[in-house]
Amino acid sequence: MSACPIVLLFLKEPRPGLVKTRLAADLGEQEAVRCYEEMVNRTLEALPETWETRICYAPDGAEEVIRKWLEELVGRDFCFRAQGMGNLGERLERACGDAFSEGASGVILLGGDCPEIQRRHLEAAAEALTRGEAVVGPALDGGYWLLGLPREVGAVFRGIPWSTEKVLLETRKRLFSEGLMVCELEELEDIDELPAWLRYQERHSKLHDQ
Repeated sequence: MSACPIVLLFLKEPRPGLVKTRLAADLGEQEAVRCYEEMVNRTLEALPETWETRICYAPDGAEEVIRKWLEELVGRDFCFRAQGMGNLGERLERACGDAFSEGASGVILLGGDCPEIQRRHLEAAAEALTRGEAVVGPALDGGYWLLGLPREVGAVFRGIPWSTEKVLLETRKRLFSEGLMVCELEELEDIDELPAWLRYQERHSKLHDQ
């Protein structure tokens, strides 16, 4: 069993019309792709190099394109798995189940749209997992930007009202009902629409000016 959690990073092929469609409505499809690539790059930079990171990609035939893209971004090798069929909950549950069945001591689920994630967040999540706790990174929109599980808990993915402000609330309920203590990280913002992107750009610019 690995002492470090397996990171399951859910990504889409950076293709116009496929990623960040709400951003694209204001910025155009090509610029939305560029924004997505920047956000994914920030996430990859936060990942400890010694941790196993599994790229759960969509659509199913996109492995070659995504592999080349990530190699150009960070020059690292990753394990690649297609997300497969089903709704988001089914895909998340399947990826987690596969990781645990292959010996993971814990899993950390991430997407590619929270560019302010930092290594300290991941290290805090890993520490909580070693204590047998679940971990959530609350998002401003009522969802989560990170979910960490110390064991297989399929109930946290079933019947969740995805893409609503109730995702985090319902996930917490499921975790508690499974008898898990929950460690909460700081609240960050997922970037789906133009106002959120502009706020992120402003915060990022201020950090560089300090």
